[in-house]
Amino acid sequence: MATAHQVLAIGRDELGITESPPNSNVVKYSRWYPMNGSPWCAMFVSWVLDQAGITGFKHAYTPTGADIFRRQDRWFTSNPEPGDLVYFDFPPHERIQHVGIVVRENDDSSITTIEGNTSSGDQGSQDNGGGVFRRRRTPDLVVGYGRPPYDGSALPDRPERRFRKKGWFGLGDDGSDVRIWQRQLNAVADAGLEVTGEFDQSTLRATRSFQEEHRLEADGQVGPLTLAAMEEEYRRAKRVEGERPPTLELYDTGPWVKRAQKLLVRSGFDIGPDADDGRFGTLTATAVSAFRQDHGLRPVPVIGLQVWELLLKNE
Repeated sequence: MATAHQVLAIGRDELGITESPPNSNVVKYSRWYPMNGSPWCAMFVSWVLDQAGITGFKHAYTPTGADIFRRQDRWFTSNPEPGDLVYFDFPPHERIQHVGIVVRENDDSSITTIEGNTSSGDQGSQDNGGGVFRRRRTPDLVVGYGRPPYDGSALPDRPERRFRKKGWFGLGDDGSDVRIWQRQLNAVADAGLEVTGEFDQSTLRATRSFQEEHRLEADGQVGPLTLAAMEEEYRRAKRVEGERPPTLELYDTGPWVKRAQKLLVRSGFDIGPDADDGRFGTLTATAVSAFRQDHGLRPVPVIGLQVWELLLKNE
């Protein structure tokens, strides 16, 4: 098992990595997950742990990661050690919404961290800022800590079983976790949502429908059980099973994207230099949205089973 020192060394080597293109959420950590083009702070810490050989803590949503630690008696709220994961709330959200790696606790009770998908300073988004940076955070922003099973480390002396702030999000919430959720609802349920990061009434209806379909309490609150069901369904939607093609979204790459592009061209759409490159870029996204609208579907850049059936008629 890896040590906290090894994990911090891996994290330090990533300092300065940024999204390409800027403001796209396209970065190697989201490609690895894979959930390319989605907010990636939790994917970053998951990637770092995975590179160190620590498995079982992979998560895209910060509430999911915090809940993994809570269920293993690895969740606590004081006296962090280097290598602990730290989960943040940036007001006015009042919920778990961002995560980083503790480098050290400072004499003034602030903590120095390594974080993914943050800004290099106080200007700009703190939880969807586009880069890996070293940060200094005040204790009022900390919701709690999770301690991975490092070699030579012990469980927290005083693990906690509850979160001090919400471990879920729902109607009226906003942020990067809501953006991921909306995107996944589009991919899994063809919800046709505009990915705004605002949990509105349309997102609420789609959330309740998803919960009902998966025999969960249809309360519209996206917590650990709902997130776990979504993670499983999203992985299934993105892989090829027999004759069933994968769901494709903005920034996906590969032979299935190339096939879809050829079929869009046959359907009369001009996607210029994207026509045969196997990259689901903005021109392809515009064509997909227009194709969907022509067939009475919500104009979002997602190729799910319905769209594949329509496209394949031209093959």
